[in-house]
Amino acid sequence: MEKYFAELISLHTQLIQQRESQDKTLQLFSEKLQQLAAHLGADVDAVITPKLDAEVQEAQLPEHVSVQWAADYLDIHRSNFYRNVDGKLLFRVLQIGIRPYYLKSDVVSLMAKHEKGAHTFSKMAKKKKG
Repeated sequence: MEKYFAELISLHTQLIQQRESQDKTLQLFSEKLQQLAAHLGADVDAVITPKLDAEVQEAQLPEHVSVQWAADYLDIHRSNFYRNVDGKLLFRVLQIGIRPYYLKSDVVSLMAKHEKGAHTFSKMAKKKKG
């Protein structure tokens, strides 16, 4: 038991050291970036902040989405999703237990406009916007 406890403490110490190293690296990077921006006469925050915000928003959305998430996004009921979308417009990429999961990008692409006459949910996207 003491062996495992000592190993746990060792791992915890290593993680703390790695985190401190990462923090130092980020701080140095930030300082160098500020120096470069001052040298070029540019505002770093104006250039980098919009890109970081977009990355954070993209990272917050899950890559694989559940049936409920997809149905809510498409603004339809779950039964309608299974009847009209599952296996026709979207295909399962992952199944955990009995729960199917779909790619978020595929669900989002259903809301995009397609060629005339294609079965999409782009009309619902217009309703959501205005």
